[in-house]
Amino acid sequence: MSASCFSGSACGSTRTAALASCRWPTDTRAVSTALHSPNLDAPPRLRVLADGYGLSTQGRVQLPAAVEQVTDVCRAFVARRVAEGDPAFVRALAERGGWDRWDRIQTWPADHRGEFTTALLRT
Repeated sequence: MSASCFSGSACGSTRTAALASCRWPTDTRAVSTALHSPNLDAPPRLRVLADGYGLSTQGRVQLPAAVEQVTDVCRAFVARRVAEGDPAFVRALAERGGWDRWDRIQTWPADHRGEFTTALLRT
């Protein structure tokens, strides 16, 4: 994933899909299966999103890394707001699992990148 994906339009659809995917919970397969149809666990849901955005093969290959990059950017934003003492962000961070939750949010997609890539490239 090049820096251009976040500074220009070279990867616009991939970036947009990555941003949209952050609105979907990243969770373990067990939690995903409990909340959704077994056929709609996270890798197939990401594939549906990629299909909806019409991502090319290259875009699909880049999408898992783009999701990870978007998550890093979001965490940095929250960290800045917390460091500035923004009461809403301080409260939300404390009420929603703190930095341990962010660690899980960042680690889970990276740990499952292979599953995501396989699902994204399945024909």
